[in-house]
Amino acid sequence: MENDIKEQLKSICKKYNFKYKEYSENKISLCAKNTDKEWRDWIKLDLKNKEVILVGNTDNCNFWFYDTRKDMTPDKIIEFVANLNTMLRKFNDSYLTVKKLIDPEDWQEIAKIQDASADDRYSIKFKCIEFGNVKDNDNYIYCTLLQEGYELDGIFRIHDIENGNDMTLVSIGCNNEKDRNFVNAHWEEIEKKLCEYAKERQNNVDEIEENII
Repeated sequence: MENDIKEQLKSICKKYNFKYKEYSENKISLCAKNTDKEWRDWIKLDLKNKEVILVGNTDNCNFWFYDTRKDMTPDKIIEFVANLNTMLRKFNDSYLTVKKLIDPEDWQEIAKIQDASADDRYSIKFKCIEFGNVKDNDNYIYCTLLQEGYELDGIFRIHDIENGNDMTLVSIGCNNEKDRNFVNAHWEEIEKKLCEYAKERQNNVDEIEENII
């Protein structure tokens, strides 16, 4: 497993022009160049303890991709994060997001926009969120995500123990590789937001029931 993760990280570094560094048998890192043109650790993996350590975003680390990585377009960044998540899912079932890696001001320069939070490539946007009918034992959320002007439909399981874990993003319909990269890059963010909606609704239901009693 350790050697497989090493090879996958090496491949990602080579594909996206980062530097692979191996500190010991169990500690490896993906490094990026900062504005002083020095290689610095960015994403570190402890293979023995299965830990992922993110040093910071492109501001914290002084990487500023709009200046140091002119080749990293929004689509390429999303693809990069998706590739990282494919590897990390096998490593310790963790995820990174575009927002965790790229500072909003950096994204604005890269994407040539005024507000990163208004860009659904950077910060996810739901067009529609509908709860299933609990009376029919439909404990799911049906949602629609916006992706550059079009829609992706998703399903989130609130509770259905026979079919899987509670509070889990089940699937999002993707028609092509670009969609799959987008979903993979934002999976954690999407699932977290839907968890919040589900818990908020349950709290409201509990409050109504208490008032009735």
